[in-house]
Amino acid sequence: MKVFRLIMYMVFPIIMQAQSFISPVANRSQYAIALFDLGEGNHFIGRHPAGGGKTTAFMAAVYGENSLIPGGEKYVNFSSGLPVSPGCLHFQVDYAGAGDYDEMQTGIGYSRNLGELVQIGVRFNYYRLHIVGYGASSAFPVEAGAVFQLYPKLKTSLYVYNIMAARPKGEGLGRIPTVVGFAMGYSASKSVGISVEIIKESGKDVSFQPIVFYQAADKLFFSGGITTNTGIVFFSGGYILGQVRLDISSSYTGSLGWATGLGLQYTLPSKKQP
Repeated sequence: MKVFRLIMYMVFPIIMQAQSFISPVANRSQYAIALFDLGEGNHFIGRHPAGGGKTTAFMAAVYGENSLIPGGEKYVNFSSGLPVSPGCLHFQVDYAGAGDYDEMQTGIGYSRNLGELVQIGVRFNYYRLHIVGYGASSAFPVEAGAVFQLYPKLKTSLYVYNIMAARPKGEGLGRIPTVVGFAMGYSASKSVGISVEIIKESGKDVSFQPIVFYQAADKLFFSGGITTNTGIVFFSGGYILGQVRLDISSSYTGSLGWATGLGLQYTLPSKKQP
Protein backbone atom coordinates (compact mmCIF):
# COMPACT_ATOMS: atom_id res chain seq x y z
CA MET A 1 0.00 0.00 0.00
CA LYS A 2 2.83 2.41 0.79
CA VAL A 3 4.45 1.75 -2.58
CA PHE A 4 1.10 2.35 -4.32
CA ARG A 5 0.65 5.69 -2.51
CA LEU A 6 4.15 6.79 -3.48
CA ILE A 7 3.54 5.91 -7.14
CA MET A 8 0.23 7.79 -7.09
CA TYR A 9 1.98 10.86 -5.71
CA MET A 10 4.84 10.73 -8.20
CA VAL A 11 2.52 10.31 -11.20
CA PHE A 12 -0.62 12.40 -10.68
CA PRO A 13 0.49 15.61 -8.96
CA ILE A 14 3.42 16.18 -11.31
CA ILE A 15 1.20 15.59 -14.37
CA MET A 16 -1.34 18.08 -13.05
CA GLN A 17 1.19 20.73 -12.10
CA ALA A 18 3.16 21.43 -15.25
CA GLN A 19 4.10 25.05 -14.56
CA SER A 20 5.86 24.71 -11.25
CA PHE A 21 6.22 22.01 -8.66
CA ILE A 22 3.15 23.32 -6.83
CA SER A 23 0.65 25.19 -8.97
CA PRO A 24 -3.11 25.38 -9.49
CA VAL A 25 -4.93 23.12 -11.94
CA ALA A 26 -8.11 25.13 -12.59
CA ASN A 27 -6.52 28.61 -12.75
CA ARG A 28 -3.69 28.02 -15.21
CA SER A 29 -3.42 31.58 -16.51
CA GLN A 30 -1.41 32.83 -13.52
CA TYR A 31 1.81 33.08 -15.57
CA ALA A 32 0.37 34.41 -18.83
CA ILE A 33 -1.60 37.17 -17.06
CA ALA A 34 1.71 39.05 -16.74
CA LEU A 35 1.48 39.69 -20.50
CA PHE A 36 -1.73 41.71 -20.31
CA ASP A 37 -3.35 44.64 -18.58
CA LEU A 38 -6.88 44.53 -19.99
CA GLY A 39 -8.52 47.49 -18.36
CA GLU A 40 -7.73 49.61 -15.32
CA GLY A 41 -7.88 47.65 -12.04
CA ASN A 42 -7.50 44.26 -13.73
CA HIS A 43 -3.91 43.67 -12.61
CA PHE A 44 -3.60 40.34 -10.81
CA ILE A 45 -0.60 39.30 -8.72
CA GLY A 46 -0.24 35.96 -10.53
CA ARG A 47 2.78 33.65 -10.24
CA HIS A 48 5.23 35.03 -12.79
CA PRO A 49 8.45 36.12 -11.00
CA ALA A 50 8.47 39.38 -13.00
CA GLY A 51 4.70 39.95 -12.80
CA GLY A 52 4.89 42.35 -9.87
CA GLY A 53 6.69 44.99 -11.89
CA LYS A 54 3.36 46.74 -12.60
CA THR A 55 2.26 46.80 -8.95
CA THR A 56 1.61 50.33 -7.69
CA ALA A 57 -0.23 49.56 -4.41
CA PHE A 58 -0.18 46.82 -1.77
CA MET A 59 -2.05 43.68 -2.86
CA ALA A 60 -3.00 40.52 -0.98
CA ALA A 61 -4.80 37.50 -2.42
CA VAL A 62 -5.95 34.05 -1.34
CA TYR A 63 -6.92 31.26 -3.71
CA GLY A 64 -8.26 27.77 -2.98
CA GLU A 65 -8.88 24.82 -5.26
CA ASN A 66 -10.44 21.39 -4.84
CA SER A 67 -10.55 18.32 -7.05
CA LEU A 68 -14.07 16.89 -7.25
CA ILE A 69 -12.92 13.27 -7.43
CA PRO A 70 -12.99 11.38 -4.07
CA GLY A 71 -9.66 11.84 -2.30
CA GLY A 72 -8.51 14.35 -4.90
CA GLU A 73 -5.93 17.05 -4.34
CA LYS A 74 -6.63 20.29 -2.49
CA TYR A 75 -4.58 23.40 -3.18
CA VAL A 76 -4.34 26.73 -1.33
CA ASN A 77 -2.27 29.81 -2.18
CA PHE A 78 -1.65 33.11 -0.42
CA SER A 79 0.22 35.85 -2.24
CA SER A 80 0.96 39.51 -1.70
CA GLY A 81 2.80 42.35 -3.39
CA LEU A 82 4.30 45.45 -1.80
CA PRO A 83 5.64 48.32 -3.94
CA VAL A 84 9.09 49.51 -2.95
CA SER A 85 11.43 51.97 -4.63
CA PRO A 86 12.26 50.86 -7.23
CA GLY A 87 10.20 47.73 -7.80
CA CYS A 88 8.00 45.37 -5.82
CA LEU A 89 8.47 42.75 -3.09
CA HIS A 90 6.19 39.74 -3.41
CA PHE A 91 5.48 36.83 -1.09
CA GLN A 92 3.94 33.45 -1.96
CA VAL A 93 2.76 30.50 0.14
CA ASP A 94 1.49 27.34 -1.56
CA TYR A 95 0.03 24.21 0.02
CA ALA A 96 -1.25 21.08 -1.69
CA GLY A 97 -2.27 17.72 -0.29
CA ALA A 98 -4.18 14.52 -1.00
CA GLY A 99 -4.40 11.36 1.07
CA ASP A 100 -1.11 10.62 2.83
CA TYR A 101 1.03 13.30 1.24
CA ASP A 102 1.21 17.07 1.51
CA GLU A 103 3.61 19.64 0.09
CA MET A 104 4.28 23.26 0.93
CA GLN A 105 6.31 26.04 -0.64
CA THR A 106 7.01 29.55 0.59
CA GLY A 107 8.83 32.15 -1.44
CA ILE A 108 9.90 35.77 -1.31
CA GLY A 109 10.81 37.66 -4.45
CA TYR A 110 11.58 40.99 -6.00
CA SER A 111 10.61 42.40 -9.38
CA ARG A 112 11.04 45.73 -11.10
CA ASN A 113 10.74 47.55 -14.40
CA LEU A 114 13.82 48.27 -16.47
CA GLY A 115 12.52 51.28 -18.33
CA GLU A 116 9.24 51.11 -20.22
CA LEU A 117 9.80 47.84 -22.07
CA VAL A 118 11.27 45.26 -19.67
CA GLN A 119 10.21 43.70 -16.35
CA ILE A 120 12.49 41.32 -14.45
CA GLY A 121 12.06 39.33 -11.24
CA VAL A 122 13.43 36.55 -9.04
CA ARG A 123 11.91 34.48 -6.25
CA PHE A 124 13.67 32.37 -3.58
CA ASN A 125 11.62 29.41 -2.37
CA TYR A 126 11.66 26.85 0.39
CA TYR A 127 9.92 23.61 -0.61
CA ARG A 128 8.90 20.73 1.71
CA LEU A 129 7.24 17.41 0.95
CA HIS A 130 5.85 15.00 3.54
CA ILE A 131 4.60 11.46 2.85
CA VAL A 132 3.18 9.38 5.69
CA GLY A 133 5.46 6.41 6.28
CA TYR A 134 8.29 7.87 4.20
CA GLY A 135 9.25 10.99 6.11
CA ALA A 136 9.92 14.45 4.71
CA SER A 137 12.31 16.12 2.31
CA SER A 138 13.04 19.76 1.47
CA ALA A 139 14.90 21.97 -0.99
CA PHE A 140 15.48 25.62 -1.93
CA PRO A 141 14.44 26.09 -5.58
CA VAL A 142 14.96 29.51 -7.16
CA GLU A 143 12.84 30.89 -10.00
CA ALA A 144 13.46 33.88 -12.25
CA GLY A 145 11.76 35.52 -15.20
CA ALA A 146 11.39 38.50 -17.48
CA VAL A 147 8.67 40.17 -19.54
CA PHE A 148 9.51 42.09 -22.73
CA GLN A 149 7.37 44.60 -24.62
CA LEU A 150 8.36 43.99 -28.25
CA TYR A 151 5.65 46.10 -29.87
CA PRO A 152 2.75 48.15 -28.47
CA LYS A 153 0.44 45.12 -28.72
CA LEU A 154 2.95 42.28 -28.38
CA LYS A 155 4.77 41.00 -25.28
CA THR A 156 6.90 37.95 -24.59
CA SER A 157 7.92 36.38 -21.31
CA LEU A 158 10.39 33.82 -20.03
CA TYR A 159 10.51 32.11 -16.65
CA VAL A 160 12.56 29.28 -15.16
CA TYR A 161 11.58 27.36 -12.02
CA ASN A 162 14.44 25.69 -10.11
CA ILE A 163 17.00 27.53 -12.18
CA MET A 164 19.84 26.33 -9.91
CA ALA A 165 18.74 22.66 -10.16
CA ALA A 166 18.30 22.36 -6.38
CA ARG A 167 18.29 18.80 -5.04
CA PRO A 168 16.02 17.68 -2.18
CA LYS A 169 17.41 16.60 1.16
CA GLY A 170 15.66 13.96 3.25
CA GLU A 171 13.35 11.09 2.35
CA GLY A 172 10.27 10.85 0.14
CA LEU A 173 11.35 12.92 -2.90
CA GLY A 174 13.76 11.93 -5.64
CA ARG A 175 13.94 15.14 -7.63
CA ILE A 176 12.59 18.64 -8.15
CA PRO A 177 12.08 19.35 -11.85
CA THR A 178 13.43 22.35 -13.67
CA VAL A 179 10.60 24.01 -15.60
CA VAL A 180 11.17 26.50 -18.43
CA GLY A 181 8.29 28.52 -19.84
CA PHE A 182 8.20 30.89 -22.81
CA ALA A 183 5.08 32.83 -23.78
CA MET A 184 3.90 35.38 -26.30
CA GLY A 185 0.86 37.58 -25.74
CA TYR A 186 -0.96 39.71 -28.29
CA SER A 187 -3.49 42.37 -27.28
CA ALA A 188 -5.95 42.20 -30.17
CA SER A 189 -7.97 45.08 -28.70
CA LYS A 190 -8.53 46.87 -25.42
CA SER A 191 -10.68 43.95 -24.26
CA VAL A 192 -9.15 40.83 -25.92
CA GLY A 193 -5.77 39.19 -25.39
CA ILE A 194 -4.39 35.97 -26.86
CA SER A 195 -1.35 34.13 -25.50
CA VAL A 196 0.52 30.91 -26.21
CA GLU A 197 2.84 29.33 -23.64
CA ILE A 198 5.48 26.72 -24.40
CA ILE A 199 6.34 24.76 -21.24
CA LYS A 200 9.20 22.27 -20.87
CA GLU A 201 9.66 20.33 -17.67
CA SER A 202 12.80 18.22 -17.28
CA GLY A 203 12.04 14.62 -18.19
CA LYS A 204 8.71 15.43 -19.88
CA ASP A 205 7.44 16.32 -23.33
CA VAL A 206 6.99 19.95 -24.38
CA SER A 207 3.52 21.31 -23.62
CA PHE A 208 1.64 24.10 -25.38
CA GLN A 209 -0.92 26.21 -23.54
CA PRO A 210 -3.01 28.67 -25.61
CA ILE A 211 -5.16 31.07 -23.55
CA VAL A 212 -7.73 33.71 -24.51
CA PHE A 213 -8.39 36.66 -22.17
CA TYR A 214 -11.57 38.70 -22.56
CA GLN A 215 -12.61 41.86 -20.72
CA ALA A 216 -16.41 41.78 -21.16
CA ALA A 217 -16.96 45.03 -19.26
CA ASP A 218 -14.94 47.49 -17.22
CA LYS A 219 -15.01 45.21 -14.17
CA LEU A 220 -15.91 41.80 -15.69
CA PHE A 221 -13.39 39.49 -17.34
CA PHE A 222 -12.93 35.89 -18.49
CA SER A 223 -10.15 33.57 -19.64
CA GLY A 224 -9.95 30.03 -20.98
CA GLY A 225 -7.52 27.65 -22.59
CA ILE A 226 -6.12 24.13 -22.86
CA THR A 227 -2.90 22.37 -21.83
CA THR A 228 -1.91 20.02 -24.64
CA ASN A 229 0.19 17.37 -22.85
CA THR A 230 -2.46 16.64 -20.19
CA GLY A 231 -5.62 17.60 -22.07
CA ILE A 232 -6.72 19.93 -19.27
CA VAL A 233 -9.39 22.39 -20.40
CA PHE A 234 -9.69 25.37 -18.05
CA PHE A 235 -11.68 28.58 -17.79
CA SER A 236 -12.23 31.33 -15.23
CA GLY A 237 -14.21 34.48 -14.66
CA GLY A 238 -13.75 37.43 -12.36
CA TYR A 239 -15.35 40.63 -11.18
CA ILE A 240 -13.92 43.76 -9.54
CA LEU A 241 -15.97 45.47 -6.84
CA GLY A 242 -14.19 48.51 -5.48
CA GLN A 243 -10.80 47.36 -4.21
CA VAL A 244 -11.78 43.67 -4.20
CA ARG A 245 -11.40 41.22 -7.07
CA LEU A 246 -13.25 37.87 -7.08
CA ASP A 247 -12.16 34.99 -9.35
CA ILE A 248 -13.97 31.69 -9.99
CA SER A 249 -12.21 29.00 -12.01
CA SER A 250 -12.77 25.45 -13.16
CA SER A 251 -10.99 22.79 -15.19
CA TYR A 252 -11.70 19.37 -16.66
CA THR A 253 -9.55 16.49 -17.82
CA GLY A 254 -10.79 13.08 -18.89
CA SER A 255 -8.69 11.06 -16.43
CA LEU A 256 -9.01 13.29 -13.33
CA GLY A 257 -12.42 14.92 -13.78
CA TRP A 258 -13.34 18.39 -12.57
CA ALA A 259 -11.50 20.81 -10.29
CA THR A 260 -12.92 24.13 -9.09
CA GLY A 261 -11.27 27.17 -7.52
CA LEU A 262 -12.17 30.42 -5.81
CA GLY A 263 -9.89 33.45 -5.37
CA LEU A 264 -10.16 36.78 -3.58
CA GLN A 265 -7.76 39.72 -3.94
CA TYR A 266 -7.69 43.06 -2.15
CA THR A 267 -5.74 46.09 -3.39
CA LEU A 268 -5.14 49.18 -1.30
CA PRO A 269 -6.04 52.44 -3.04
CA SER A 270 -3.03 53.97 -4.77
CA LYS A 271 -1.62 57.05 -3.12
CA LYS A 272 -2.45 60.18 -5.06
CA GLN A 273 0.45 62.27 -6.14
CA PRO A 274 0.46 65.79 -4.59
